[in-house]
Amino acid sequence: MSGKLIDAAAVREALSSPVPSVNPVFCENGDIDWEKTKGLIDFFIETGSKTLLMTYGDSLLSILDDEEIYKFNKLMVDTAAGRAMTIACGGWWDLKRHKALAEAMKEAGADLYIPYFPDWAQSADADLLTGCFKEIGKIIPVMLLTAMGGRGIPYPVFDVLTQDDGIFAVKNDTPMPYSKELGYRIRDKFAYLSGGTASFFLEEYPYGADGYLSVYARCFPEVSDLFWKTFNEKGIKESVSVIEKYELPIRQFWDKAHFAAVTHAMQEIAGVGSRYRRAPYSSLTDAQTEELRALLKNIGVI
Repeated sequence: MSGKLIDAAAVREALSSPVPSVNPVFCENGDIDWEKTKGLIDFFIETGSKTLLMTYGDSLLSILDDEEIYKFNKLMVDTAAGRAMTIACGGWWDLKRHKALAEAMKEAGADLYIPYFPDWAQSADADLLTGCFKEIGKIIPVMLLTAMGGRGIPYPVFDVLTQDDGIFAVKNDTPMPYSKELGYRIRDKFAYLSGGTASFFLEEYPYGADGYLSVYARCFPEVSDLFWKTFNEKGIKESVSVIEKYELPIRQFWDKAHFAAVTHAMQEIAGVGSRYRRAPYSSLTDAQTEELRALLKNIGVI
């Protein structure tokens, strides 16, 4: 599969599931523990993930340098070794830098690439943005990431782009009401991955979402598997009960600590990562981690 996945149906099938975003495992001093990061990637695959997704936000590319971003992406692709679809991603970069990494990821064997373009003060022109996506699509199949910082990708961009331009999937991180019209415009052309949570997926599913980015798939995949099984076998109403039991308590804990810091702490509790993130990003304290552990025990995750 790796590096040759250009079949639209195969891409959609690989995204029709809970998908984990791949993150680096940091030591307490902020260094990346590459061996444990490889172990985390193996964990994702061994517990059934069909897709490994590198994304600017959850993958913490914002606090990695360019060399680390390349090394991290390549580690994901090399570790997957064709066992899962791999989606690489660069920084918040201009076209030239994205083309360089896209070429490197094509050579490494990645299946798709996310070009995350800057949009300071909404400076990105829709026509030029469309052209930039086409340039990357000439190199490697592309997944579009809707969130550009302060807005979603302008709708006309989606109207122009097609699979012939090398575009095969969209990851949506822009909430309602943007999602409604997005689904209408893309669902018949591109695979559609909703961002964030199972709750977000249920909002977007009626408008065409195929799968979703899952918090639990990154640490306790049995919970995301339960949601997905319930959703497919019993429907939306029954799957809400899974969200209410397992997801809403975690979302409430986000009121106490940054959501990504909570996810990293959940990985530490699961024994597959560490709670630490590189400064200036926060990490849970010892006391917060124990409070989170107690919550996970109370709701039956551990």
